Amino acid sequence: GDGTATFASSVSAATGLNITGNGGFFNAANKFGIDVTSDGVTRFYANGSNATTQGSFEFHTLASNGSLDTVKLLISPTGAATFASSVNATGLQITDGLPIVQIKGTGSGLFGIKITDGSEVASFTYNSATGENRIGGVQSYSFPTFYSGGFERLRIATSGEASFASSVSINGA
Repeated sequence: GDGTATFASSVSAATGLNITGNGGFFNAANKFGIDVTSDGVTRFYANGSNATTQGSFEFHTLASNGSLDTVKLLISPTGAATFASSVNATGLQITDGLPIVQIKGTGSGLFGIKITDGSEVASFTYNSATGENRIGGVQSYSFPTFYSGGFERLRIATSGEASFASSVSINGA
């Protein structure tokens, strides 16, 4: 035949799954595919439910009996990645190497990090059109504080008043 196989139920592989070749996953609704390019790049495909809908990926963890099914990572059709974690856990942790999170955009606009609790409460953004770096609270009750040496050194109240924890030094004086 054409090198394809169709299974009526799940496939189990006791020693791993070996996938070679590329292509063949592009023209069907609700399909998932994996292939490998000739230069060794492994690609994952998630087709949408129709010709105008792209697929998405969910990564789940669960207990050995199938319970406790939890989505830990969702990659939406727009490319947005949502990490889910349990209470008091780190949603995104970078270790080893250079622990840098890089936010890279193209064009002119707003780039950055937004923190939410159901609504946006804080943002750390850069506007490439104006050059503005904005750090602060978005809601009326949010205020920034700056720490150094483990202690709060500067607080900017919601009124705009700045409070310094100790004396202010200008140019080292």
